[in-house]
Amino acid sequence: MSADPKRFNPWPLGIVLAFVVFGLGTAALIVLASSQRAELVSRDYYEQEIRFQKQMERQDRATQLGTNAAITFDPARGRITITVPPEHARPETQGAIHLYRPSAAGLDRHFALKPDSQGVQILDTAGLLPGLWKVRVAWNVGQREYWLEQGLTNAASSEPMARPRSGVSAERRRAALHAERLRRSAGPPLRPQNQGHSLATTAR
Repeated sequence: MSADPKRFNPWPLGIVLAFVVFGLGTAALIVLASSQRAELVSRDYYEQEIRFQKQMERQDRATQLGTNAAITFDPARGRITITVPPEHARPETQGAIHLYRPSAAGLDRHFALKPDSQGVQILDTAGLLPGLWKVRVAWNVGQREYWLEQGLTNAASSEPMARPRSGVSAERRRAALHAERLRRSAGPPLRPQNQGHSLATTAR
């Protein structure tokens, strides 16, 4: 029994339609992807790069100063010591100190950099809350800028607050009360007799 030559074969048309649908889908995906603006680089990338480079230069200058530029923290005394080179401690030097609280920006503190003639400035940490702080110091001498940063952990004071010595005070009060009772029980003090009046009475 021979096959009917007039019978329709769908396979060729199906293959062609599959390729057409695949091509249209790929084209639509390309158009959709190209219409979405996915900027991986910010618009001010160049400005950010310049700021970052300047910040690195500030830190490098401060590092080259060695121990003449440092931030130290003495938790026992509750003091932050900021040291800059003595030749930087002059009136034309401008600088600022920033105590940065990472967990609460509202607690940040700002101070002017005013070192003494030896280039030392001391800050008291008595008013700082316990926790992590970052000390940032920025100053410039002429056209040269410097930057220091140091993290510290301010712990709660381990020294107990001075309390009134209630035991001694109570003992003093009891002693004063006892003395007052003895004075009252003894009656009024004896007055000295008038010797002249006695002699006159005897003579009579």
